[in-house]
Amino acid sequence: MIGIYRSTHYALIAALTLCIVIIGQRSASAETIDYIKERRELIVCVSPRAEPYSDAILMIERPKYPGIQIELANQLAKKIGVGVKYSWLNFFLQADKVKCDLFMGVPKFKNETPHPFLKKSVSYYSGVKDIFVATKDFNLKGLKDFKGLRVAADTSTLAQDILRKQNSGAELFVSYIEDTKKLNALKKGEIDIALVTNISLGWYQHDNPDLKEVIITPASIIAPNKEYDFALGLHKADEKTIKIFNTYLQELIADGTVKKIFNHYGIDYQLND
Repeated sequence: MIGIYRSTHYALIAALTLCIVIIGQRSASAETIDYIKERRELIVCVSPRAEPYSDAILMIERPKYPGIQIELANQLAKKIGVGVKYSWLNFFLQADKVKCDLFMGVPKFKNETPHPFLKKSVSYYSGVKDIFVATKDFNLKGLKDFKGLRVAADTSTLAQDILRKQNSGAELFVSYIEDTKKLNALKKGEIDIALVTNISLGWYQHDNPDLKEVIITPASIIAPNKEYDFALGLHKADEKTIKIFNTYLQELIADGTVKKIFNHYGIDYQLND
C-alpha cells in the first residue's frame, strides 16, 4: 500500500509502508502531466508486500488479484494514455528524493498540514481504521480486558505501544508484521487477538471464507484512532497535474470503477461526501 501501514505518526502509515529505500533522484523539476505524457510512462510507488493493496509475488502467482492500488494505477494510466512502471518500496519517507510520479495509498486527514513535496488528490476511499479481531468474545472494553490474552500487534501502532507501556498484562506478539500473517495466526489459534485494519480483514475473509465469524472491536477503546481516507500522492506536481489527476480519479469513482476494484477484494466500498 503504498504504504499503507499504521504507525504512531499516521503520516508515515500503510495503511499503509513504503520504507524509503532511495532509488535515485531526478532534478527538482516537477513531475508534471506533460512530462509524464512525454515520457509515455507513469512511474508509481507501491509496496512489494502489502496485500490487498499491492504485492509483487501475488502479481505473478495470482494475477487475478494484483492489488487494489495496482488495478487503480492501471486505470489512471489508461486515462492518461501511457504505460505504467512500478517502483517497489517498503515505507513512505523522504518523498522529495524518490523517483516516482505517484504514490497510490496516501493517508488523508481533515485539516492536515500540506506536505511540501507530496500533493494529495481528492479522496477515493473513506474510513480506514484499526480494529481488534478475535474468534471469541473477550468483551473488550478497556485496557484491563487484555490481561492474559495473546495479542499480535506490530510495533509501529499506537495501540501496541499502549498495551506494552501501560502494563496491560497482554502477551504481545510483534513478529507478525503483515496483517495477513496476524490473521493466519488467529485462524490457527496461535494468538487470541489480531490488531489489523478493516480493509485487511475484508480481504482476508474474502480469501479465507472459513474465518467469517469474528468479533470486531475498534482499537479506539484503548488508543486514539483517527479514521482516515486514501488519496493519491503526487510527487512535486503542479496545479495543472493535480487538477487532471483529480478529474480522472473522480471519473473512475463516478462510473463505478473504483468501487468495483475494492469489491473485487471483498472490501465494502465507502466514500464520504
